Amino acid sequence: MDLYQNSRAYDHHLSLREPLRLHHYRYDGASPALSLPDTHYALHLGIGLHGALRVSLPGHERLVEPGDIWLTSCWEPHWGEPRGPTEVVLCTVLLEALGSLDPFGRTPWESPFLAVPEERPRLGGPWRSRMLPLAAALADLADGGDASGGVAAWLSFHQALLLVLQSWTAGSAPGTLPVAGGRPRVQPAIDLVRRRRGEPVRVAEAARACGLSSSRFSELFRLALGGTFAQFALRARLAGAAGDIRGTSLPLKVIAERWGFYDPSHFFRVFRRHFGGGPQEFRAAARR
Repeated sequence: MDLYQNSRAYDHHLSLREPLRLHHYRYDGASPALSLPDTHYALHLGIGLHGALRVSLPGHERLVEPGDIWLTSCWEPHWGEPRGPTEVVLCTVLLEALGSLDPFGRTPWESPFLAVPEERPRLGGPWRSRMLPLAAALADLADGGDASGGVAAWLSFHQALLLVLQSWTAGSAPGTLPVAGGRPRVQPAIDLVRRRRGEPVRVAEAARACGLSSSRFSELFRLALGGTFAQFALRARLAGAAGDIRGTSLPLKVIAERWGFYDPSHFFRVFRRHFGGGPQEFRAAARR
């Protein structure tokens, strides 16, 4: 079975030909809220339009109100709880496609997503006023029947992301602004993990794929993605296991082995640490 192809369903079927999906969500306050964590390779930029959404990320929560934002990183568990009637627009995008229309290559498009959750940008009052019309335009594109939105959506998304970057860096001292990362240099390792998500990838193998020594690769990977390669690869396998727990009736032991976890106690332990609950709880929540 081609696990990489199967996993695309969990990444909203994104590809470099269609790297963006727009979703316009309205919650009426009457239906039960979803409490099951979501996790996928693609990044999220979410923007509040009306009401309030409590967004939970590892070790961090924030209340997103109109004009404010939230961001998620690769394979990072996240979920939202609307507080009454709520409306948001959600942009889902491939990491490697960010800034592809930028001719200068000096804008750190990836940095807000890759910061630790508590340090990611939030928008204050004046910035929220500027974000709301951009969010409304993205919502209109999402409602237009083309989930990928084409060039108009791609430009509007980057306009919103540029506003996020401007607000994040406003007033920062020289030398403290985020800089464009070296992600393209380690992209072969990212691609290797995505192709072989059911099989552990060692640092030495990932480094060879990038034509680097293990030490240099580890240094560049941390600078580019804000964490170690081992953490990144582990999160990928946990995301695949979570997808199977959510979407199949396979025994948990079979799922664990399918994603390279051959010690059930280790699998249960790291799954609970990553998602905040064990595999059995995750499956029970998915079936409610």
